[in-house]
Amino acid sequence: MTALTITSRYIATGPVLEVHGGLDHESAPDLRKAVDGLTLAPGHLLVMDLAALDFCDSSGIAVLLAARNLAGEQGADIALAAVPANTARILAIVGLDRVFTLHPDTSAARSARRSRPRNHAAPLPPHIGTSSSVGRRSRRRPRQAVLRLAEEEDDPHRGLPLSVAEELKDIPHHRSPLVTMLLH
Repeated sequence: MTALTITSRYIATGPVLEVHGGLDHESAPDLRKAVDGLTLAPGHLLVMDLAALDFCDSSGIAVLLAARNLAGEQGADIALAAVPANTARILAIVGLDRVFTLHPDTSAARSARRSRPRNHAAPLPPHIGTSSSVGRRSRRRPRQAVLRLAEEEDDPHRGLPLSVAEELKDIPHHRSPLVTMLLH
């Protein structure tokens, strides 16, 4: 897996983060730090360009959700551009293709932004995206701690990685009927 590199630039509609390499439990804190360091203003569009993303695990998905939450808190929107097929499949399986706006590339995201009225993401509860499970993991923890699954009998996120389940707990209608059927 290629090492993670993140390039940020600002365009008229807002910041663009280009993510290159592998996004896993080791590198997710680096992306979280880059997202937290962004300057977003109401009306901005944060574009996460994933064209060069080689790999994304549940820690990476959790950081994408945290970026969405940050954008919503600041009155901005978020779009994912050039999402690789394997990552798009994972997003669809857990229903996050309905949470994120997906575009074939950065220019399509910018064009879509200009052609529609500004409709900011609704603010989310403050505890969403601020979980200690995202971006604050000790690099010394064993891998099995990162891959623990939600196991509570009455947990609607049962079977999903905890880092994803924590980010999803207050986002309504995030799960497709197929995933619900498979996990229960």
